[in-house]
Amino acid sequence: MLGIARILTLILTLTSVTGTATPGQLGDSLAGVALAGQVDDGLAAYNRGDYATAMKLWLPLAEQGNEVAQNNIGVLYAQGRGVEQNYTVAANWFRKSANQGYANAQFNLGFIYYNGNGVAQD
Repeated sequence: MLGIARILTLILTLTSVTGTATPGQLGDSLAGVALAGQVDDGLAAYNRGDYATAMKLWLPLAEQGNEVAQNNIGVLYAQGRGVEQNYTVAANWFRKSANQGYANAQFNLGFIYYNGNGVAQD
């Protein structure tokens, strides 16, 4: 039987780390294209197991409010990839992204609350 932590990891892996946002999420400017490239570069780093590079690429975007990067940073913390596992920090990043309407983050935040990982179970 799979433990809750393992189930959470499997679901977060399948639904959470994403690449390029839609044009509406990034804007229609050249800056939007650059941001999409940085998100995708982080995804490529994540997929090859280079979590430190993924964090380095996504964190500035997440801090600037990019909902895809915020969600992806949450996944790194939830899974403990390249950082110490911390569900509370993961929930904070998922919440920032979810508040912008990003569906993957809404799911991930709900799952964290469902299991009471880093937050009061609800």
